[in-house]
Amino acid sequence: MLLTGVAGPLAAHAQSADTLRGRVTTDSGAAIAGAEVVATRAPDRGFKSALTDKDGRYQIIFEQGTGDYLLHVSALGRTTVRVRVKRITNETLLAQDVQLKSSIQQLETVTVSAEKEKPTRETWPSIEPGEAGKISDGVNGAVPPDAKGNLAAIASTVPGVSLTSAGISVLGLAPSQNQTTLNGMAFAGADVPRAAGITTRVSSSSYDPARGWFSGADIRTDFPPGNLFIQTNLAFVVDAPALQYADRISTASGQKFTHLIGSLGNGGTFAKDKFDYHFALEGGHLSSPYTSLEGASADLLQHSGVSRDSADRLLSLLSAAGIPIAGSASTLGHNSDYLEFIGRVDRAGYNYPSSVPEKQTWGLLGYAKVGRSSAVGIGPTALAMHGGESSQQIASGQADYSTYLHDRDYLTEAKSAISVKLDRSAPYLRTPAGVVLVTSDFPDVLGAVTPVSFG
Repeated sequence: MLLTGVAGPLAAHAQSADTLRGRVTTDSGAAIAGAEVVATRAPDRGFKSALTDKDGRYQIIFEQGTGDYLLHVSALGRTTVRVRVKRITNETLLAQDVQLKSSIQQLETVTVSAEKEKPTRETWPSIEPGEAGKISDGVNGAVPPDAKGNLAAIASTVPGVSLTSAGISVLGLAPSQNQTTLNGMAFAGADVPRAAGITTRVSSSSYDPARGWFSGADIRTDFPPGNLFIQTNLAFVVDAPALQYADRISTASGQKFTHLIGSLGNGGTFAKDKFDYHFALEGGHLSSPYTSLEGASADLLQHSGVSRDSADRLLSLLSAAGIPIAGSASTLGHNSDYLEFIGRVDRAGYNYPSSVPEKQTWGLLGYAKVGRSSAVGIGPTALAMHGGESSQQIASGQADYSTYLHDRDYLTEAKSAISVKLDRSAPYLRTPAGVVLVTSDFPDVLGAVTPVSFG
């Protein structure tokens, strides 16, 4: 009876509902809306949660109250508070207000100041915005010495670029779809002196708007101005027949040749470092023997698909028709000579003593090339008078000017160029050309047909 009497009031009391109510504010008294209030009931650790309303008020009801709770109150940017709430007598409404202090640490004011970046003049090599290009690297080992200044040979070292007889090709496009520039301006030449300190960059991104909407390859050659340090480059190429091996047929067809190239480049400053200069000069000579149909040996003619008696018969028919014949002594020489120059003079872009960019600068660039080739189009299957001579003359000039405006905050640049190119071919004989199909029989081949040119 004693146990029952004590347990009865405790059981009834444990079944009463408890209401936890209060207001969450800042330490200055402002209501905190959206604060999370979590109430954990003792001793079984059952919990309930609620969010404060716009006035910062919350309410949590436990249907089976115990009168002992732990409140956990948190809000964004505020220090979390834990507080214990206990029933004092027999009340069922437990009120508890909570203040949350700010958890944001106030730092001292930090002031950052920097000068506006000044624009710089063109760097060498220059990379344009949006460009997808590759600078030709490893060229010294990938290009033979006699082709070092050839832009097409240099470009062929870049992956994705193929070298054809008519020039380089990208993605199978014709070489006519390519464009070549010198310092960003159109360039009519195909090579530069090998002693010139150039940088060649090849871009093969079709229709790249940053590169001029070209559809093939863009070969950009940069010939920079001189600098404070004087530099001299020398290049020599000597290829002599004594250093070459060829059999009797190859020698008779002109496979042994003499090739000489000399190139000089120099750059630096003058007039007390107020002006930069950079130039390169190159000359070359190529010669090789050639044999026309009139003077070719029987072995060379057979190697070309024509028998000696068929060649003699054709020569007699052409002579009877009034076509000039050079005679049997027609083992002459093919010669090719050229001379080219590139140079520029600039007002120094920097004041070297102070290392400060000059406000104004200008530059002039010139390129020139003359070349001549003889005995063009002659071989064992052509008459000596079928050939001729060719010549090429190229002249190009560029001018650029740049100046800073508004305390060097703005840089304006202007460039202009003009190029003239003249290709000329002069035949030895101004007579309409013709082609004859000559049939010859050999011990191992019967009915060999070879075209022979004349006129």
